Amino acid sequence: MSRFIDRTMVTLQVETASQDVWVPDGLAVARRNYDPSGIKMVPGNGLAFEKDVTIVTTSSLMTVRANKAKIATPVTEVDQNSSGDVRTYKSRSLGPVVFQNRVAVPVRPGMRVNMKGTLSLRRTGKPIRDQNESYTPIALRFDLWGTGTTVDEYGTETDVKKQIMSYQATLQGTAGVGVGFVDFTLPTVSDATVPSDVDRLYLTASFVATNTNSYQGVGYQARYWFAEYPDYIQFDLNDPLTIFVREPANTTPTVANSNSRTGFAYRNRRFYTNLPSDTEIVLVGDPNATAVATISVWAWTGTERAGWLTGVDVAPNQRVSVIVNSPTRGIELSTSAPAILVESVTARPFETRTAERTRTTAYTYADVIDPVVSIESETVEADLGVLTVRFVSDTINAKVSAGKRVRLLATHADGSFEPIFTGTIRGRRIVHDFKHQAQVQISVHDAFGRAGQSTMPVAHDRLAEYGHLVHTTGVPIIIDGTDYSGPPRSLPEGWDYFPSYADDAMTMNDALIKTRNARKAFLYVDRRDRMIVTSTLPTTVTLDLSDKPGQGDMSYNRDIEFSSDTENLVNTVQVVEHMLDRKEFIEREVGGADPPALLGDLAPKTQRIDYRRQASIDTYGQHRVSIDVIRGSGSWADVQADRFGAPFAEWAAAILDEYSVERQAVNRLRLTATKPIHRTLMAKLQPLDAVVVRFGNSAQVCRIRKVEHKIAPNKWTVDLSFGASRDQTYWLPPTPLPVLTLGDTDAGTQSYPSPGLIDGGAPGDTVTAVLDGGTL
Repeated sequence: MSRFIDRTMVTLQVETASQDVWVPDGLAVARRNYDPSGIKMVPGNGLAFEKDVTIVTTSSLMTVRANKAKIATPVTEVDQNSSGDVRTYKSRSLGPVVFQNRVAVPVRPGMRVNMKGTLSLRRTGKPIRDQNESYTPIALRFDLWGTGTTVDEYGTETDVKKQIMSYQATLQGTAGVGVGFVDFTLPTVSDATVPSDVDRLYLTASFVATNTNSYQGVGYQARYWFAEYPDYIQFDLNDPLTIFVREPANTTPTVANSNSRTGFAYRNRRFYTNLPSDTEIVLVGDPNATAVATISVWAWTGTERAGWLTGVDVAPNQRVSVIVNSPTRGIELSTSAPAILVESVTARPFETRTAERTRTTAYTYADVIDPVVSIESETVEADLGVLTVRFVSDTINAKVSAGKRVRLLATHADGSFEPIFTGTIRGRRIVHDFKHQAQVQISVHDAFGRAGQSTMPVAHDRLAEYGHLVHTTGVPIIIDGTDYSGPPRSLPEGWDYFPSYADDAMTMNDALIKTRNARKAFLYVDRRDRMIVTSTLPTTVTLDLSDKPGQGDMSYNRDIEFSSDTENLVNTVQVVEHMLDRKEFIEREVGGADPPALLGDLAPKTQRIDYRRQASIDTYGQHRVSIDVIRGSGSWADVQADRFGAPFAEWAAAILDEYSVERQAVNRLRLTATKPIHRTLMAKLQPLDAVVVRFGNSAQVCRIRKVEHKIAPNKWTVDLSFGASRDQTYWLPPTPLPVLTLGDTDAGTQSYPSPGLIDGGAPGDTVTAVLDGGTL
């Protein structure tokens, strides 16, 4: 084996220089904006009231009614009719807050907000005294409140509460009060701007004592002249109470576009800066257009055009890519068409023997293979991948400092190469004994480690909703074929709008894995240090291995483990559902305190349910796996209506069908490079690849869970593990077993035929597994 592995066949490289090539806001991703028609605040969905009310709905009205059995308070009232009859009863105390939104609306400074709507409020049935015991008119005040928290240099937090917009109108005077309804319609006014220290918004309706101009609770008569009047608010469904939250005026919006791979495009954004050489511009057509749009690309200095670069024609349903080189590193786009729709303006990725460029960074590399004495890499599905390298050198430590990017490559005589592992140096150990050269060991981690350190306090029930979130983490990531890589920065605007689940302690890995599980998707890090999240896996085979030399792509060592282990059984699936707490949501109340009640965001909730296969439990005992999932869309309407999607019974049953019985399978095997082609085949392997393993007269298609490379002078081995290691093991797709392509192979004799021949006989023969005769 020694003649097949030397320093010309594998190399280790370390970054010597890097350059930022990210085009600011170069990728159009979803902006989680609020609906332009506003957030409807109706009873039972967005509004909280005092306790013990019932909502009654007709075609055009929603009425809030005090529950008859629960309206009593310690206040005793007296009612006397015109005949002098007297009756005592209990009245209801209400306010100062009549209602407000149940959940804080996330906003950010600079946003524009407004409110509209019509409702009717019943008068109290009696005059009201203020805090000075004087009779006072009562008004109803509508407020948009901004709240937030500031932190000083000592870490002291202070709550912020600001009135952003108000409207007030009289409900009743001090005499002739009665119990009639008064209509309130919010006037049309200009938008208000969210202040710099505000991040949440509340709409409140509260009683105000006109004499003192202060918020005040009132006593509401439930009976008047011997008649019951439990209804006290009516909402007009033709003009519902609505909060408007709009983007700042200077925001460049993205719009939904079915031709874009991200699902979105910049509309009429003309200028882009920091363009590197070979910038790729992706333009998409307007599906509603009726003609081809011609887009001109100009070099841009920041103040004026500096020459025409190219023109691009884009049909209504097209996605067109063009490479440009702007001498000014800026461009302007122009057209006579109604719109320019841009999916992305980004650096074109490439890799050569000495350089590499991603969408965010260009790297230059130098070889550092000469002082290497051993290389070991371990890449595991949905887990941290680590490359460990040992050097013997007094000078190498200056080159392999922490934070630098490293590539391990398989190199070939024709100048081509294949990445084996890419990552960043995170650990380094240097040992000097003052007699020999220093020994240096470095640990290189892949992107899974960075994703595990990236905060992501929200999760969604669909992978497509993560694009704008992962785009800001600095982790190279591809979701269902779309590259969302971007430089690290703060979470995007709108990150906290209507998540399916929220937890401040979650990381990017935590959130993605919960959603991956719910969708039975897959997650791994590839050989180029990109996190891959995909709803499907290819059903093609990456490598065909056999215990017979010359059969398949290559042979494996006799070091193979084929076994049945009851530890791999699953007869109980515990589904850990992460969702929003509906009970807490619908039980939120307001009332006694001045507005606003700081009800906060929707509370998260975790619940567990076990699905069992009893026959298997009776035979083998219980073998449980616990799998975290996200459940529910996160919308207020869905939470209120208890719409969290179907339970996971069928999802769990599919796992139990497959894994509740004992099975024999290949658990691991070892490959050794003995030919040049083996290096190419082994270098390309990564987690979740499908591999055929042929042994004797049998064959299995296995999915790789872990790849371990061990490279030393004169030897290179790869250990492949196929045993269950992560949740996604339990929903791997079936992969067809390919039929061997046979050459002129000896078929043996009639008594002892070659066991590897299964080519099917004559071309017209429909019988399978017929020996063709070979060369006897």
